[in-house]
Amino acid sequence: MPSFWQYLLSFLYPPHCPGCHVAVSRHGEWCRHCRDEVWQPRQLAGSHHGKLTGCYACTDYRGGVRSALLRYKFGRKHLDPLVFQNLLRDFPWPDAFPDDALCVPIPLSRERYAERGFNQVAEIFAPLARERGWQWSKDLVKIRHTPAQSTLSRTDRHTNIKNSFQWEGVPLTGRTVILVDDIYTTGATLEEAARVLYRAGAAQIIGWVIASGAR
Repeated sequence: MPSFWQYLLSFLYPPHCPGCHVAVSRHGEWCRHCRDEVWQPRQLAGSHHGKLTGCYACTDYRGGVRSALLRYKFGRKHLDPLVFQNLLRDFPWPDAFPDDALCVPIPLSRERYAERGFNQVAEIFAPLARERGWQWSKDLVKIRHTPAQSTLSRTDRHTNIKNSFQWEGVPLTGRTVILVDDIYTTGATLEEAARVLYRAGAAQIIGWVIASGAR
């Protein structure tokens, strides 16, 4: 049953769909139209590159999800991460991820973190990792500041991100890693991060993202 504070929150700030802003019954809920427009859980066909075993996405990167992710990334105070966590909780194949996995978010460079003030990937995925009982690690670090991948061509994205990550934790010998990010476009970022994790000893690296424009 909702608490008094939840009732008060809903009264002061009525819940609305993060995609189209129509009224909904609970905070973090999507309207049926916005959800049905983008809901497309799948393993991305082109995600089996290099050391990445594969990558799962929950939605298409378009419509309300695209606009919500951009708003959250560049204006966190105006959107609750619950709107993305609810999508991830509805992922239909939870057995794709082993219970003893290590969950690792794609990190930001120090410069980007200082500019933004938070890592949106960590804020969205960390509560889910705790719910699933996965160990959470922030030992993958970005050691080189790079231009935003979204501004570059496919070829340039791979060049841009190369040698920008470093593992600073204990060896990952035999571990399965769930490598999480918000968006999968060309896969360059996840592939480069997976290469570093594999060199640190990981046996299997599985990607998981909220949205992707790839199939």
